[in-house]
Amino acid sequence: MKKLMVLFFLITVIARAQISSTFSSISSTYKIRSFFKVLEDVEPFRLSSMEKFQIKLLLHEWQMTGSLNLENIKDKYQSLINSGKVFVSNKKYESFEEYLVQEASSWPRTGDLTADIKRIEEVGLELIEPEFTDESVKKVWEQNKTNKTDFLKKTSLFAYIELLKMANTSSGSLTGSVDKTTIEEHIVNIEKDLNQAVKESLGELFSKEKKQFISQAFPELLSIYFRRSSLKMKLNMFSDLLDNSFPYEKENLIMAYFSNSGPQFQKLIQSFSKEESIDKKWQPLFEKFESSVREVPFWQVEKLLKVSRFPFEVLSVSPQRLGTGTISQSHLGKVRFNDGREQEVVFKFIKPGAAERVLEELEIIRAACVELDENPEFSSKNYMKLAPLADNIYKMLVNDLKLKKSYAYQKLAIKHMTRDDIVIPEVWLSLEKEPNFMVQTKAEGQKLSKFEPEVAVKILNRLIEFWMDEAIFGDGYYHADLHQGNYFAKIQEEFKGHEKTIITLIDFGMFGELTTQDKKDIMALAITLKAKKVEELTTVAWRLANKSQSQITHKKLFLLLNERIREQEQDLSIDALLKLFTANGLELNQRVLGFLRGSVTLTSQLKKLDKRVSFADIALRVSLKHPLKALTVFSLKEVSFRDLVKLLWVHFFSNKQKAQSKKNMNSCVSFYGR
Repeated sequence: MKKLMVLFFLITVIARAQISSTFSSISSTYKIRSFFKVLEDVEPFRLSSMEKFQIKLLLHEWQMTGSLNLENIKDKYQSLINSGKVFVSNKKYESFEEYLVQEASSWPRTGDLTADIKRIEEVGLELIEPEFTDESVKKVWEQNKTNKTDFLKKTSLFAYIELLKMANTSSGSLTGSVDKTTIEEHIVNIEKDLNQAVKESLGELFSKEKKQFISQAFPELLSIYFRRSSLKMKLNMFSDLLDNSFPYEKENLIMAYFSNSGPQFQKLIQSFSKEESIDKKWQPLFEKFESSVREVPFWQVEKLLKVSRFPFEVLSVSPQRLGTGTISQSHLGKVRFNDGREQEVVFKFIKPGAAERVLEELEIIRAACVELDENPEFSSKNYMKLAPLADNIYKMLVNDLKLKKSYAYQKLAIKHMTRDDIVIPEVWLSLEKEPNFMVQTKAEGQKLSKFEPEVAVKILNRLIEFWMDEAIFGDGYYHADLHQGNYFAKIQEEFKGHEKTIITLIDFGMFGELTTQDKKDIMALAITLKAKKVEELTTVAWRLANKSQSQITHKKLFLLLNERIREQEQDLSIDALLKLFTANGLELNQRVLGFLRGSVTLTSQLKKLDKRVSFADIALRVSLKHPLKALTVFSLKEVSFRDLVKLLWVHFFSNKQKAQSKKNMNSCVSFYGR
């Protein structure tokens, strides 16, 4: 816990270095002790609204100018207080929780100190001074004040806060500005301690994990990224921490770290949660990481709406977010078209500053991943290579940032992927040159997880059948990211009690189209992989590669696949094959790579619901529905008719699958009957 609180030491040193001689008597009254020592005695407390505001001004000055000019801070403080923009309200509350909710809602909370202070300067800030009506709560609050005062008096923070309290009455001029170089002389060791504290905190959190990637490589990656991150990010993180209670639980520190990291890093961490090698016991923690992605406050959404134009009248937009991702956020709303129709829709926008953050952290993440990949301690243990993974995530994020591209993809999906039971929502863009919003009709239904397992399996089976049918045997279009948040299902009653399932697909930021050759090569890849024909598999994979971007030769690829397939007791999955390619520098073309990743996303969901049915089972059913198109794969020299017969025999009549063969045959017959 002591090391987790080293962040406070940063503020202590800065404040102590900057308090002018005018106020030296304040700080000398109290024995300034190391935060490590102070924290041995500290009791739980929260800072008041005014104290948080004062410290945030200090952080903002440093963030903006690279120096701490107390005259500037004092002038800004005086201006905001004297103008009434920042004011104190005394309010009564029955419970501590009621106060915390209202106090939190009074702050801008953008996650960016600069944006927060600008908002305060524009519209003001209410600093709440609570009074509690319940005697027991009142005692807790009084004890909080005592604990807080005791803590502040043992640090130079007390002198800094007193300085701002006296600012309105002080006639003396505060002298001097300390430049960034001087500040860094004071804090360089503290930053090292802070980086070490984050590293050790992460290490402690994952230390009991037996798998070495989670216990060693994963916390090392997080600590390297933090060490390389900008001071701006760390100050924003510290500003966030001020809103919590002290002392911190280590999980709070890690959550603050994750919510203040950039989109690419957040996506990278989220991708780990989907790894089969990650123990399920870590799933709740990764879900917390995902839920800690920062939301855009509604006042920022309103500002964006005011400067946007739409091809319809906007009647309302809900303040409650429908969803928040690393790049975008969405809200439910209602619009009226020119013909008088009213429609419930979803407004989606790119989060302010997201594009800048993606560019800002590009080199930081790549350097962090390369550092870990090249670390002998980890590179010798056959861990996944992180730099290629980070590069691919960057490419995906760049796509996600372009609303025009998502709009065009969704229009293509409406044209080519709509079926009797598959729905693609209608979509519009706002009318700016670079649209602020993409708007689509609200998707009906609920997520797969809301259905009973036996119903969910049927829904997912149908989704995979459709997905394969369109991509391989249809026009070649596919949605590359059909995780559970990107499709919804509803069951509606038809005539005579029959039921029909309608599946709605959304979020076409990751979308692709296969060529005729791609389709043949994907079938050949699957057949040669299943048949363990290494030479033919190598040839197909090499044909699918972007050779100019790959860092492996055809010969080395053959040796790699030969070694891996021979040592593998079970069949090598597509997921494992992709990881093998990525780790060894084989870059597949983006069309095929997107399709294969999409198949992995669907396969992982199917495995969780029903291990008896595989993605290969469903793919085979779809292929049997299109025998003539499926047979085109034999135009490739890498695949023989004998291979297919052998695989069909193994699939339907092997000892392992005898129990399932009848069921699979019946499934094929029922599929033909659709």
